[in-house]
Amino acid sequence: MREVNYDVNKTELYKFIEAKEWDEVLSRLRSNPEEAATWVVRYTENDPDAIMWRLLPLHAACYPEMASVSSEGSEDASVRCGIRAKGRVIDALLKAYPESAEKQDDKLMIPLHHACRNSSPMIVLRSLLHAYPRGINSKDYRARTPLELVEQSKDTLNQGAIVNFLLENKVIARERSY
Repeated sequence: MREVNYDVNKTELYKFIEAKEWDEVLSRLRSNPEEAATWVVRYTENDPDAIMWRLLPLHAACYPEMASVSSEGSEDASVRCGIRAKGRVIDALLKAYPESAEKQDDKLMIPLHHACRNSSPMIVLRSLLHAYPRGINSKDYRARTPLELVEQSKDTLNQGAIVNFLLENKVIARERSY
């Protein structure tokens, strides 16, 4: 597996994901599918050996869109309002590098953690779970499963629907393991 420095030589695929240029992402995956398996790493300024974060393109595609919301008498607050990528992009990333669904980032999160916490559409959750069913029980650096991460989040839209989806799939996974 390849690794590139975000500040020096991030991949074209990663640039397109950041820019939310989804047609370009799909085109790039057709011409350079190996970039789906390339880790993009950002190092801290003070210590060039210390990792600030480390992501695969699938992790980055599951990162949140943020929106400001306000209510009477309170300050604006940010809320996660969905992931960057659409279902077709997630599916293309999974097709190019199926193992990415089970790869942990620097916080030991798999893409399912990010998608659940970031108000992903159900089609994306289904794709990620289909690619890596055991991901339902995967734990991050704080020992949280995707379900626990969503339950503890204060800024996830559609939290109830995502919790219900995960609970249903947890039961299905348990039944299949017998």
